[in-house]
Amino acid sequence: MSKRCVLAQDSVNVMPDHYHGFSHPVLDLVPKAVTHLFAEFNQIADKLRSHPRHVAADDEIAFRQLQQRRRPDLSDAQCLDLISEWRDAYQTRLDLKTAETRARVAELLRKRDALFTERASASPDAISRIDARLRDIGNEIAASFEARDCLAVATLR
Repeated sequence: MSKRCVLAQDSVNVMPDHYHGFSHPVLDLVPKAVTHLFAEFNQIADKLRSHPRHVAADDEIAFRQLQQRRRPDLSDAQCLDLISEWRDAYQTRLDLKTAETRARVAELLRKRDALFTERASASPDAISRIDARLRDIGNEIAASFEARDCLAVATLR
C-alpha cells in the first residue's frame, strides 16, 4: 500500500496516521491562502466522507490539523467550540441537500408516472421517444441515490 492516496489535485492527501495498523485518513495539506475555515473544511469533509473507512473521529482529527495550520492561535477549547459549530453547520447543509434531492426525485417520479400513462396510448413512433425519456429519468433517479449514499446503482444505457 502506498504512503499517500491523493483525494484532490494539489490540495488534500490522505495518509495513514499514527493508529498503528489502522488506516484512518489524516490530512497532509498544501499551504494556501484561506478565506473561510468552514468553507475549506466542508470540501475536505466531503472528500473524507466519501472514503469507505470514514469514521466520525476522522472529521475532528482533520479539522484539528487544518485549524493548527490555518489558525494556530486558537486554544483547545476554542477549537472544540469551532468543531461543534462546524458540525452543526455541516449537518444543516447536508439536511438541505437531502431535502433538495428528495424534492427532485419526487418531481422525476411524477414525470415518470405521467410518461407511463402517456405511453399506454401512444403511437409506436412516440413510444420510442417516451422510452428514451423514461430511461433518462430512471438514470437521474439512480444518480440521486448514488450521490446520497455513495453506492453504485445500476442504470440503463
